[in-house]
Amino acid sequence: MKAPPAVFVLEDDPQQARVLAKLLERAGTAAEAVSTYHAAMEFLARSAPIAGAIVDILVPGGDGLDVVAELRKKWPTMPVLVTTAVCSTETANRCFELDARYLVKPFFLEQIVDFGAQVVAGRIDPLRARLEAAATALANRVGLTQADEEILVAAALDDRRGDMQRGLGMKLGTLKRHLERIFERTGADDLRHLGAMVRQVAVDWPGPRRSDSK
Repeated sequence: MKAPPAVFVLEDDPQQARVLAKLLERAGTAAEAVSTYHAAMEFLARSAPIAGAIVDILVPGGDGLDVVAELRKKWPTMPVLVTTAVCSTETANRCFELDARYLVKPFFLEQIVDFGAQVVAGRIDPLRARLEAAATALANRVGLTQADEEILVAAALDDRRGDMQRGLGMKLGTLKRHLERIFERTGADDLRHLGAMVRQVAVDWPGPRRSDSK
């Protein structure tokens, strides 16, 4: 049987790295984990075959986003997930430039499992990935939570309230409270307006910068 594609993981917290490895295993893949910037660069220099990457930004020895930039030189279209405990518009913007998805800690464990499963299946949806990045940028701009970001993505995909409730596993009252906060902070009039706002953020972004192939 052919071994599942490995996902490169850069995470300096040993406990967090173990959790990510177990979640990726549940998704049907394995983790190739390192804990420092220099170890990551050494791993990439060996050109080991990988199918995806999960990269923490704040790691000993350097910036995780510089590791992502190096990844992009070798694998321009490989799915990359960036994780960080620090929310900033600058970080979200650079993730956009590097065509990487962006999650703020603490994130939902199911999001890691879903990422791993999509890597294994080779079916990362570029539209959804772009809308997720746009939702993160908008959420950071107006001070929304991770759960709010999931609602922003659902709105951008034109989900109705019932679809959101089922898809996000929220009770109707909880969803209503989230939407009230989102509408207040974004200025959106309704779900249709909210979805249009997220899609506009995605459209306005100029897109990732690619290095010329040699």
